[in-house]
Amino acid sequence: MLGGNYLYFHEIARDRDESGDPAYDSSVYFGRDEASERLVCFWLDVTCGVGLVPDGLGCGKQSGARCC
Repeated sequence: MLGGNYLYFHEIARDRDESGDPAYDSSVYFGRDEASERLVCFWLDVTCGVGLVPDGLGCGKQSGARCC
C-alpha cells in the first residue's frame, strides 16, 4: 500500500451495535521510516468519532534480528 512503503490492516468486529453497524472498525498502517530507521504505526479507529488523537500514532526503534 502507498507505494509499497506501508502494510495496511483493517479490523472489523463481528459484534454489532444497536444500529446493526460493527461494534468496532479500524484502519491501521504499519511502515518503516528509512531516514530515522524507526517503525511507524498510524491507527484510525473509525467508530469513536473524536477525530485524530495522539494515541493513534506510534513509532519505535527495531531491536534484534531483521527479517528483511
